[in-house]
Amino acid sequence: MKLLFIEDDKKIVESIFLLFKSFWPDMETKAVYLGKTGIETVYKHDFDIAIIDLGLPDIDGINVLKQIRAFSSLPILILTARNNEQEIFTAFELGADDYITKPFQPLELIARVKSLLKRLNRTNQDLGIKYGHWKFGTSLKEISYKNNIINLTITEGQLLHILLTKGGRIVSYADISKSIWGRNEYYAKETIKTHIMRIRQKLSRIDNVKEFIINIPGVGYQIIE
Repeated sequence: MKLLFIEDDKKIVESIFLLFKSFWPDMETKAVYLGKTGIETVYKHDFDIAIIDLGLPDIDGINVLKQIRAFSSLPILILTARNNEQEIFTAFELGADDYITKPFQPLELIARVKSLLKRLNRTNQDLGIKYGHWKFGTSLKEISYKNNIINLTITEGQLLHILLTKGGRIVSYADISKSIWGRNEYYAKETIKTHIMRIRQKLSRIDNVKEFIINIPGVGYQIIE
């Protein structure tokens, strides 16, 4: 496993890397201190997960996230001192998979990273599920509809997998949140809406009229064949 940490505070980097060395010695860690360097590093090298600080000295972490998402579905955890609901919403809207605010409990960060990577490992499970014209490719990051391929982030793939598993039945916000994050956080409903919006944008390239995912207000979502 390889982790990239995009963070300009070297003391935080050192303390987190010592933590990984103690509790997860098999994790290979690398740090870069500028946003632009982080984007280039993700583009040129393979990582299993990235942690991005929003308060970077050269370009804002939100912009780093946006640029990485333009070419990569790498799992991304946002690390931020900005406990602002709108910024958190924007991060999820741009494709973040999780976030944690500063100051944070170090072991919580380890737990969040492990949670994301467990979801990554599940991309190799139960890919034979089909519903109507929907089916997965080689991982949860790839799904097809009538042979049209759609590339997804891990969270988007996880969300669609849940909907397909239910075969067109309604899935509640709480069930989606528990299945993906293992908990029903206060932000889950809006976060799910954001991921659904991103999925719909990708599906519009196939058909910009058909509504593939139906919202049941106050309840949840269902997928259409």
